[in-house]
Parts: sequence; C-alpha cells; structure tokens
Amino acid sequence: MASLAAAPALALDPSRRVDQYTLEVWDSSQLFGARTVFAILQTGDGYLWLGTSGGLVRFDGFRFVIFEPANTSAFTAAPIRALLETSDGSLWIGVYGGGVVRLQGGRFENFGQEQGLPSQLVRALAPAEDGGVWVGTQGGGVARLAADGVVAELIGSADGLLGQEVRCLLASRGGDLWIGTEKGGAHRRRGGRLETITPAQGLKGDTVMAIAEDAAGGIYIATTWALHHLARNGAPLRHYSLADGLPSDYVFSLGQDRHGNLWVGTGGGGLSRFAGGRFANLGAADGLPGDYVWAFHEDRSGALWIGLEGGLVRLADGPYTVWGERQGLPHDQVHGVLEDRRGVIWIAGPKGLSRFVEGRVSEVLGKARGLPAAEIRSLLEASDGALWVSTEGAGVARLKDGGITTFTTRDGLGDGMVWSLAETPDGAIWAGTQNSGVARYAGGRWTTLRQRDGLGNDSVRVLLVDRAGDLWAGTMGGLSRIRDGRITTYTRRDGLGGDSVFSLYQDAEEHLWVGTLSGGLSLFQDGRFKSFDRRHGFFADAVGAIIGDDLGYLWLHAAGGPFRVRRDELYRLFSGGAERADHLEALSFGKSGGRGFLGALGAGFTPAVFKTRDGRLLYASAKGMGIGDPGQLRPPPGPAPPILEKVVANHREVGFRPPPILPAGTYDLEIHYTAPSLDAPQKTRFRYRLEGYDRAWVEVGDRRAAYYPNLPPGEYLFKVAAAGAGGTWSEGAALPVVLLPYFWQTGWFKLLLAGLGAWALYGLYRLRAGRLEARAAVAEERNRIAREIHDTLAQDLAAILTYARMGQSSAAANAEAPYFEDIAALATSSLAEARRSLQALRPPALDGKNLAQALADTARNLAAGTGAEIAVRAELARDPPPEAEAELLRIAKEAIGNALRHGGARRVEVELRGGGGEVVLRVKDDGAGFDPAAAVAGYGLVGMRERAAALGGTLAVTSGPGGGTTIEARIPAKGGET
Repeated sequence: MASLAAAPALALDPSRRVDQYTLEVWDSSQLFGARTVFAILQTGDGYLWLGTSGGLVRFDGFRFVIFEPANTSAFTAAPIRALLETSDGSLWIGVYGGGVVRLQGGRFENFGQEQGLPSQLVRALAPAEDGGVWVGTQGGGVARLAADGVVAELIGSADGLLGQEVRCLLASRGGDLWIGTEKGGAHRRRGGRLETITPAQGLKGDTVMAIAEDAAGGIYIATTWALHHLARNGAPLRHYSLADGLPSDYVFSLGQDRHGNLWVGTGGGGLSRFAGGRFANLGAADGLPGDYVWAFHEDRSGALWIGLEGGLVRLADGPYTVWGERQGLPHDQVHGVLEDRRGVIWIAGPKGLSRFVEGRVSEVLGKARGLPAAEIRSLLEASDGALWVSTEGAGVARLKDGGITTFTTRDGLGDGMVWSLAETPDGAIWAGTQNSGVARYAGGRWTTLRQRDGLGNDSVRVLLVDRAGDLWAGTMGGLSRIRDGRITTYTRRDGLGGDSVFSLYQDAEEHLWVGTLSGGLSLFQDGRFKSFDRRHGFFADAVGAIIGDDLGYLWLHAAGGPFRVRRDELYRLFSGGAERADHLEALSFGKSGGRGFLGALGAGFTPAVFKTRDGRLLYASAKGMGIGDPGQLRPPPGPAPPILEKVVANHREVGFRPPPILPAGTYDLEIHYTAPSLDAPQKTRFRYRLEGYDRAWVEVGDRRAAYYPNLPPGEYLFKVAAAGAGGTWSEGAALPVVLLPYFWQTGWFKLLLAGLGAWALYGLYRLRAGRLEARAAVAEERNRIAREIHDTLAQDLAAILTYARMGQSSAAANAEAPYFEDIAALATSSLAEARRSLQALRPPALDGKNLAQALADTARNLAAGTGAEIAVRAELARDPPPEAEAELLRIAKEAIGNALRHGGARRVEVELRGGGGEVVLRVKDDGAGFDPAAAVAGYGLVGMRERAAALGGTLAVTSGPGGGTTIEARIPAKGGET
C-alpha cells in the first residue's frame, strides 16, 4: 500500500483565519523537561534543532534527542539562546554561559573566551560575509568568529555601541548588520560605521528584543514597548501597539514567512499575525501552551514552528479550512452539511441550523425560530426548493418560503429519530428512521415500510435515490432496494462487504458504492458486489461517508478521518485485477496521514460530505465544518535522505567516522538511522540491507534501527533507504562495517585445522586398518594353532597313549610296568590339555559333537520359547575341518536368530550336506523377509559373508518383503577329522 498524507500549502495561507491553521503542541514533558524554547532552526539535512532552557534538542519529526552537558562535553552550560547554519553546513550554537559550539561533521567543538570571545553569555548569532559568524553577547558586545573559530573582530562601546548587552542580530540582504541591545536601542553597521536608532530618533523603548527584514527591505524593530517599522525609503518610524490590535506591547520575537506575513511573539499576549495592516491573534485560549513567544521558524514545507515558554508549537495549513465555534458556529460538532441551489451552505449541529454565506455564519435557526428541536441531524433540499431537516427525537421539519412545517410520530412518521432523508422522482420524501424502517411522505400523509415488508432491518442509516429512480436503503441488516413498491435486500451472503450499511454514493458512471460498518467499501455493478478493505490498502474497514470529486478520486470518510482512492483503480480490481495491497494507492487526510487532523465524521447523519457546485468538498466533523479544494491538494514532500545516527556494539555506542572496525567478540550490533520528515513523519518507512549478510532488503516500517545479533566476522556494507508518503525509495549514505575475527576464526587458522583434520583422519584410518589387519592375523594364527594342535600334538599324544596302553597290557608281569603307567598318565594329561586349547578356539557347542549334532542343539536352543518349528537335516560324507565347522555353525546361528528375531518366522529349515568337493549350509524361513539390496541393520549379512569368504566360499541371500528368507553358504570340502 502506498499511503500519502495531506501536504500543507507552501507557506501558511494568508487568506485563512489564524485560528484555522492546524495546531500541534509538544509540551515541556516531551522536551526533556525544558520549560522554554528560545531558538528554532531546520538544517539542510532536514533536522529541526531547538535551543531550549535545558540544552540543544534535535527533532526528526518522530523523536527528540537532547545534547547537554551531561552527555556532550562541548557544552559547559545548558541554555541555548541562538542557532545558525552557515553555508558550509556547520551548525553554530549560542550557549548562554558556555560560549559558542560548532557542530561540523558530527563533531561538537567549543569556542569561548580562550579563543578571544568577550563573554561566555551568548544570546544572538548572525552570518558573517567571510563564512564566519557574528556573536552577540551579554556584557561583551559583538564579536566576529572566523570560520576557524578564532575571534577576528570586536564591536563594543569604543565603536559606538550603546550597551554591551546584545539581545538580537540581523544580517540584512543589503549587507548591513543590525544589532539590538538592552538599554541602547537599535544599531546598524554599514561600511564599518555604526548608526543608532534610539528613543531620540523615535524608538519607543530602548531595549530591542528582535529585528526582522520585510520583503521590500524594510526593517521591523521590536522593543519592550511597541513594534516599529522602518521603511527602506527612509520614511519616519511607524509604531504598532495594543491600540492597533497587538495582544501585548511587550514584543519578544519576530518572524517572516514566504507570503510576507509578519509573525509577532509577545510577552504575555501570545502570538499575532500581521498581514494587510491588521493583527490576528492566537493565545493560550486558542490552544497555545503559553503566552510568552520567543522564537519562529518556517520549515521547507511552509509550516511555522513557534518556541514558547511552555513548549513547542507547529502551525500548518490543513487539507480543510475549518469552521467551528471559534469561527462563529454555535458548536464545534457538525452533523450534516449541504449547499443549496443558491449557494448557501446549511450546517446541522447540536445547537441549531446555521446558515453560512460568504465565509461567515449569517444566522442560526433553532427551537426559538420555530424548529421542533434545537439539535438538527440530517438535511435535504427538495426539488421544489424546500429544505427538509431532521431533529433529535422530534421528527422532521420542512422550511419553505420562510415557513416551517413539522412532522412527528403523531403524523405517521413512525419514529422521531431520522438518520437520512431522500426524494424520489415522483416528489415523495423518504425518511430513514432509527427503529421504524423507512417512512414515505406523499399526498399529505406518511406510510412506512419495515422489516416485515422485506426491508433488511428496521434501523435505516442512509438513503439514496439512483438515476433510475430506485430508492436504496442502507440498514443494519443489509442493503435494500425499493423499486415500484417491491423490496430486494442484499447481505453478506450476496457478496456485500458487511450487513451494517452506513453510506451510499452513485458516481457519474452510475456505479453504486456502499460503505459498511466493518466490511469496508463495496461496489455494486452488473448485479454483483466487490468489496475493498484494509487488505487493499484502505486505512479503515468502517466507511461512514462517500463522495466523488471532479478529479477521478473517491473520498471515503472513517473514524480516522478522510482518505481518497482513484476510482479507476477500484474498477480495475473489480474487473479481476491484482489483489495485492500495494497495487492500490490511498491518500489519507486524517490520523493515518500527516499532521493537521481535522477530525472524524460527526454523528453519522447525512449528508456528512457534500460536493459544492465549484468542486469543493464540505465535511461534517466533530471539530467543525471543513471546506477543502481537492484541486489544491499536493502530495507532501518526501523525507530527507536517510541519515546514520549511531552504531552500538555490545550495547555501547561506537563512532562511525571513520567506518567502525569492531573488535573480535562483538556479539550484538545495532545501527540507528532516521530520515527527517517534519510534515508526515508517521508515514516514513524504512528498509535496510547489510551486504555480505542480508540476501535482500529488509523492510521494517517506521523502525529506526537495524539489529544484528551473532553477526559472523567479516567485511560488510550497510545501506538504508527511506520512503515517504509518496512511496518513492531514496537511499542515504552507505556505511562499511568490519567485524574482526578471533584468531581461530581466521582463514589461515581454518586451513590449519583442515590440514590437521585431514592428517588426523588419515591416522585414524591407518589405525583402524592396522587393527583390522591385526585381528585378521590373530584369527588366522588361532586357526593355524588349532590345526597344528589337532594335526600334530593331539595326534602324537593320542598315538603315545595308544602305544603306552598296549605296552602296559603286554608287559603286565614285567617289573617295568609302572613306567608304562607313568607314560599313559602323562599322555592322558597332555591330551586333555590339548583338547582344552582346541575348545578355546572352537565354539563350545562343538565340544564332543560333530557339526550336525551341534547344529541341531543350537537350533533347538534358539527356538526355545518362540513357538517356532525347527527342522534340521544333515547329509555329510565326512565332517568339514574344525575351523570350517566353527564358522559354519556361527553362520547358521546368525541366520536362525535373524529369522526368529527379525523375520518373525514360524518355521525354520536347516539343511547341511556335503559332496562334490564342497559343503553346503542352507537356512530357510517363512518370515517377513526383506530387501537384500537395502542396508538392513541387525541382520549381520556382512559378518556371514566374511566368514564364508575366509573359508574360500560364498554366501547367497534370497529374500523379499513378505516372501521369507533363504541363506546359503558354500565352502570347499578339505578333508575330515581323523
């Protein structure tokens, strides 16, 4: 959504009454407790600077920032009495008690008596031709500071200056320097010589508080006794005082706007505008926070800023000229407005019906003038020229030819509270009532149509007669059309935005626009509705009034004030265009827009808005009647380019000139920025991007800070852009940011770590490979030892034992028999020891059993308690070698366990057979099966294959989901056991 705020004219419109400008106030509580604003200046970057009794205050339209002795060492005193910007962009600050301070390039620098300044009490500043400044002091006369801050010239009593206490300075366009002193009058320095204007030359009072130059080169001189004007042609001084309309003779300050109006600030009398030889005054009773006015400044948009004892005020042209109680209306609240065919504007309000002619209220009609009640609600001018009005609870009245006719419930009106009035082509008058539906007046009598007759609801808020002559009634229960006595009602079910209808309007193309209480705006065309609301860029979903202007805009009025949209954009969306909100541009003239809010609609009676014959818009509001000219409204100036204000790292502010280099360990970075906008600050929005970190622009609305927690070390470029009410993005200065790394975050350290990591991985690989090789060697050695024990030692011991027993039997009677017994015992013991060693190298299940028996026992043990059926069949011509038996038994155990644990098999068949030079082990189950190509954890396939491969054989797996599993190991047959 692009949102625009209403722009004031380029200077305050002199044709308006001074109390018709919009007035905005900031009191001392918003100015850090500063009681008085002594000086105001807008600098080239868009900031508004305030010299206050409490310090120097900077304002970007959104927030105030103070610079004072507590936070800025260049200030040795708080009161700021003068401000000046020179051509090089430096801001010079006159400090009462602290000399002069210059702000240049973001740095404050103090100049005082050490640089030759005659006094630290500075009250006035003016530009010098050499780029320096004239400094007016209290007690030291005038000094000229050169651009480098060195005092280059002094003007004092020796030069003819009457009084050393300087109150004001003015550098005129002609090159003269004007000096106003306390007790010394006014002085003009021309060509190095000083001329004086004192009471002897006609000045009233000798304390000069302010001097200003008019457009013709004349000079205004303000004293504590009067306002004086010295014409350029040398005519005698002219005086203005209370007798001429000034609110006070004690004049504090002067200001000139671009229209030539002279603004006069008084001590005790408030503010006065001098234009056309007349004074128009504005004081505390009109909304000023005080009556002592010290300073004026006109900003770039033409708004006038006023410094007072009591705060800060902004005067600006609003989008409407407002007429309320102060301008002659009997009450600020306005219910309805209407211009009749003679050009008279009628204003309905709580205290009567006002007749407004040629910019003033000519008369007010009320109960005393014959109306049935004092409070007037709705208005209608009938085709016969009669003016119909509705009243508070007392029915309606017709004003015609000086007479008043009243109609109440006794006459059949039905309800004394009438919200809206309309006239159909047949001359009938219709009244929309609060609780009695619609009432029709024709032929001298009233008849009613209610909800029971088909009306959407008995509470009727608005009536409209379209160009076809149909009457439309907006009710609290939908939109009803009355045609030839028949009623058709439309509700949300038919596409209407909401069932509570508050406003109706038919445009020149005969499109019907419907404003609802909560569903936005609906367009009725070709028998269907299309609704628009906040999703499409509106500022509110409640539309209280609708009007079209002559420029193609539709004006919508809501609680936040009026806003406008282009009708052709709404038509495009109705025809099926994009739904995105940023495709619809809305321009706000209320709270959602810039400063100078007129106010919400009155009480919701009709007509709340009215287009006059010359194209102006009349607006009924809670603050009066507004009159606006759509053709004179201009988009506001956009904000100044974005400005970087400060950088905060780890919650401490760091400088950013030169670009900040942040130390290692910076865990939190904040970059604060702004874009000064004094006209519509709330519509300024921002986006930023940290190149090197953000992939795209980050849009943050009106937030004026970017936050980067845990930013990694690196070099970045921060950019910020601002868009004002017009929607165009403008970029400001870019800020390079360097975040230094710890040494372990540097590239060389990461390369070192990568190298060490690679070396470590290689070492781990070699260690793992070595361990595997060692394990393989141990297994191989174990098998070799087992074979050696079996084939050699065990065989020899068995032979020795056999021979010993044979010898023992054959020599039973021989005396040497005990030796045979010893040999037999020793052989028996050695054989047992050898078998124990073999047992450690073979599975225990093979102890004393062959492979077929061990398979049967192992299968039964595994199946115990599972309920599974195990079948073992063995057909071996001879037993495999011991090492083959062990490995085959382990393969079988793993396969059977998998079938029972993972496959959930109910039957497992184990087959062992030998022949043809090989031994075959097959384990088959009826379990769940699996995909052999997938990596199935827990099945031990890799181990089984390694065992088969170690014996020079192979392992085959056949399986599939739901199809059971078959595992078959084949190994070469290499002989059996003896």
